[in-house]
Amino acid sequence: METVRSMRGKMVDMARLAAENATKIALGNAQMNARGDLLGSGGNVVKSREQMARDYHSVNPKAVKQIALRDIKREVFATPAEALASAREQVAEERKSKRKIADAS
Repeated sequence: METVRSMRGKMVDMARLAAENATKIALGNAQMNARGDLLGSGGNVVKSREQMARDYHSVNPKAVKQIALRDIKREVFATPAEALASAREQVAEERKSKRKIADAS
């Protein structure tokens, strides 16, 4: 449940509030309802958000790249201790290179 406390201390269920108002016309000049459906004259749904997403992805097949988790190499992941040690080594190397440049000039 996605409940939050308002500034005045009242509990507000945001998921319920969004579901109740999904068909309301959104403010502005977007011509959409709160759910994201494209509206025509009189507030009638011309194209649903799912249809718009399907149309977009059929025209732009590379918009979403799917990769299998089994293809990710293990070396990509590091424990926090390993990441910290690696970062410290990089900082030490950068300092050494800056010192060499400063000594050379």
